[in-house]
Amino acid sequence: MSHKNPAYVRIGLIGLHVYTDPAAASAVYRLMDAEQEDIQIKAVDLYLKSSRLLPRNVISKLLSHPNLDIRRLTIEALANIKNPAYVELMETSLGDADQRIVYASGRGLLRMGEEGMVVLCERAAAVQGTDRGQFMQQLIEDEIKQLSMQLHNWEKLTQYNLLMYTYDKIFRKSTRIYRVV
Repeated sequence: MSHKNPAYVRIGLIGLHVYTDPAAASAVYRLMDAEQEDIQIKAVDLYLKSSRLLPRNVISKLLSHPNLDIRRLTIEALANIKNPAYVELMETSLGDADQRIVYASGRGLLRMGEEGMVVLCERAAAVQGTDRGQFMQQLIEDEIKQLSMQLHNWEKLTQYNLLMYTYDKIFRKSTRIYRVV
């Protein structure tokens, strides 16, 4: 995968779904800094999908990458892993200049359980009254509304109660009675 012709590298990356060979792993890692943007994106996508434990320094590097797609892929991968250890790293993306990254990060934090919900609500409350704060608060309220329509599902009911409790506690909207089965 270190061929001089980018077309061959693209074909090699397409053929790899996951890497298990250590030599392939180091080649994929090196390709994350390739000159060609499409090769970078494919290498990052492959790298993120091939591991359940990602080094914090690599995640920090990817979350600050100039390419929007690489930042978005990284956030989606962290959200899929649902490991609370990555909440702090995802929180930094709430300050990204691109609203699409803020949205992806907010959605990802909502999927990361209580810690993610608390961080998102606290950050939204901290910037309340700004466009960014309104955007994050609307994201939370949309998720509450979405979860409220799925209360027949035990997991969604638990998420709903947890998010409502966190939201009310941080924003002091009301004292609610939560639905319990």
